[in-house]
Amino acid sequence: MATFFPATHKAVSVNLQSWVDAVDEATDGKVKVTLYPGETLLKAADIYEGVLSGITDIGHCATSYNTGRFPLMQVFALPGIEVKSGKVSSYVAWDMVIESNYEEMQDSKFLLVYGISPGALHTKKPINTVEDLKGIEMRVTAPSSDAMTAVGAIPIAMPMSESYEALSKGIVQGALNPSEALEGWRMAEVTDYTTIAPVFYSDFHYITMNYDVWNSLTPDIQQAIEEASRRVHEETTCTLWDEIDETALVFAEEETGQVISTLPESEIQKLMELYEPLQEKWVQDMEAKGLPGREVLDKFKNLATKYNEMFH
Repeated sequence: MATFFPATHKAVSVNLQSWVDAVDEATDGKVKVTLYPGETLLKAADIYEGVLSGITDIGHCATSYNTGRFPLMQVFALPGIEVKSGKVSSYVAWDMVIESNYEEMQDSKFLLVYGISPGALHTKKPINTVEDLKGIEMRVTAPSSDAMTAVGAIPIAMPMSESYEALSKGIVQGALNPSEALEGWRMAEVTDYTTIAPVFYSDFHYITMNYDVWNSLTPDIQQAIEEASRRVHEETTCTLWDEIDETALVFAEEETGQVISTLPESEIQKLMELYEPLQEKWVQDMEAKGLPGREVLDKFKNLATKYNEMFH
């Protein structure tokens, strides 16, 4: 299994290792998975294609690194939709990917998906209003570029593995990503302020297997892996990002003096209004390609509301 996360990150040491152990146990040791963390086998942007071509049997990545490959699933990256936690995003993702049958997800066998906590602003200067974002060069993943452009920031797309150096050298003055990066990617060492507003984007990570490999497994082994994946989602992966977000915020505040705040509700409402046209543009773009953009956006919003109310 290829992943871009370093071996020390809990995405690997907890989430992936839990899945690897569960698969080993569920198949009575017949299926053993070897992890290749830290882009040692494939770069983040190459992991999904690497699964399809057979360079790796299994890939662990985020859809934000696969712009164009999963156009409908980029609904997760749309700004202006409140997704209050990683647990909410996890359940939305499970319903959208595992339980649905969108054609774009049919090239490999998706076994497990889990959501990450909402993106937050990590900057070198305080962000108290939408206006404060104007002119700031912000590290983003490509799908969030429009969200930053709309508020007057300057988006610079780059993978997490390059973010620390870019912040330390002043190439960017901030980053949009979950707060876990303050500790997991050492971002607290190179930023001073964290501003929380759960409306910039959400995302999910996936574990997917090459179909030739999947089809080489017997039906009982396949069923065992699917059952193990669901169990790991329920017991471990659906809440991990919220847990490491919380510990990272405490770490950043206590160890580096990070100033943590929440964007005022009045400013969040400004963002919601500002981002409505981006959602509509996305729908139009999808439907121009013959894809059910409106249906998927409505489904995403309804699921987010359902799980926001269920868990918060």
